[in-house]
Order: sequence, then C-alpha cells, then structure tokens
Amino acid sequence: MPSFLEKNQTSFTTEQANLSRKVTTCRWSVESANGRIKNKYTFWDNVVPISYLPIINSLFRITCAIINRFSPVLLTETLYHQRLVDKVELRVRANNELKQKIEDFDLDNRRDWLKIPASGLEGFPTLMMADLYDLTCGVYQVKNISKYNARMQRTNPMYEIFKHKVCTGIVKVLMPSRFHRSITHKLWIEFDTETLGLEAITGYYCRCQIGSRVLGCCSHVCAVLFHLGIGRHEPMPVKKSYITLLLDAAERYSGENGTEIEDPTDNIYLESFD
Repeated sequence: MPSFLEKNQTSFTTEQANLSRKVTTCRWSVESANGRIKNKYTFWDNVVPISYLPIINSLFRITCAIINRFSPVLLTETLYHQRLVDKVELRVRANNELKQKIEDFDLDNRRDWLKIPASGLEGFPTLMMADLYDLTCGVYQVKNISKYNARMQRTNPMYEIFKHKVCTGIVKVLMPSRFHRSITHKLWIEFDTETLGLEAITGYYCRCQIGSRVLGCCSHVCAVLFHLGIGRHEPMPVKKSYITLLLDAAERYSGENGTEIEDPTDNIYLESFD
C-alpha cells in the first residue's frame, strides 16, 4: 500500500515517497484493467443495485470473458518495462541529495536569490518529451503539464524563476497551486551546464507532499522541466476568444476589391499549452 501522511506531517520523506511511487508503478496495470471494464460496460461504473446480488458474480465473469476474448492485450512486456524495473530497484532506496544540500546550507534564504525571466536562465539543458517520460517513469505527470501551463502567458509568466547569487547550476521556481489560490509550490532544480540532455539534470526537490522523491518526480517539477527545457525554446500557441476571431474575420477583407489580406501572425503561435 502507498504511504499515508501522519498527523501534522505535511510531506512524505524521500523513502516514503519513493516506496509509494514503486507501488503505484506496479498498481498501474491493475487499475488499467479495472478501468477497461468500467469504460466498456458502464453497468460496472455505477452503483450496482442490491437486487443483482444473486447473479453479480456470474455477470462479472461473463464481462471479463468477453473482454479477454475480443479485446487486445492490455500490456505486452518489452525491453522498456525491464529497464523500468531496473530503474525502480536502483532508485527506490536513493536519497534526495539536493534536498539535503538545501537544508544543510540554508539555500532557501530569499536574500541569496535573484529573480530572472525564463530567457535569462543560461546553461539549462534542452530536453525532449522522451526525456520527461523517462524521468517520470510513467505518463501521469507528463499529462499534467498542460494543466499547469494552460494559464501561462508570455506577458504574464505563471512561474517565478530565481537564480542563486553564488551557487551556479541551481534554479528555484515558485508556482501557484492548481487547486488552492493561497498555496504556492516552491521547488529547486540542479543541473550541470557542461552536460547535455536529461543527464544534465542532477537533482530536483519540491516541497509538495511527494516532492522529495527521486524515483520519478512530482507534476510540479515535470511542468517546470518542460517549460525551461522545451517550452521556452518553442513558440507557444494561445487560444483567441470568439470575439477576437470575429473581429479578425471582419478585417481580413479590407484589401482592394474586397480581396482577403493574409494576416502575417496567423502562423505564429502565441497561445498557452493545452
């Protein structure tokens, strides 16, 4: 079973967070099978009336038999899964060295950090989406990226980014919670300026409930890695309101003889990720 927070405990220890991630990694295939049953047969996705109790076992067996006979295999073991198992066993007992460094050297002192724009962060590695999948050991955190970046505008950044005045290769980020306006998540990412790709990310730590784990990472760290390693190097599309679209359409036919004038900004994406 995954770990549970004790009374007055605000976040899991690194060991607890790692063990919980190991459990959820193994549990994913079970929940996927349960989800397939509920998605294909909505009868099982609702409260079953008590009148079905005498035949509930037979109905469930028939449902599973139909799925097993006519549905594709849910999971086929590949070399990727073996590498995932090896990674889990290697990192499940590892310590979060960046967390220890922050606590030992008091790297959370506000006076030691300088706020900078994302474009002012030099030496941070360029990443690919495959790197994030590899780092998170799954897809859940990667799918949450759009939820955190959807509200992000270039003119009004969602993240507050800071660099240390003395220590190089470490960045601090403040980001608001998606669920509580009064909560701001604080996280640190350590990187090697002489290395490329995912290997350059040498540590990360977030002060959310599961942010101290090193087996995978929390959604906050994943979203920031995407923004700093991928998103800031690419144009970001921003959805236009319906009013703006109507006004744009009216202005298109302002050329001679009613001909349409091409808007040079049509191919420029200024939107948030969604």
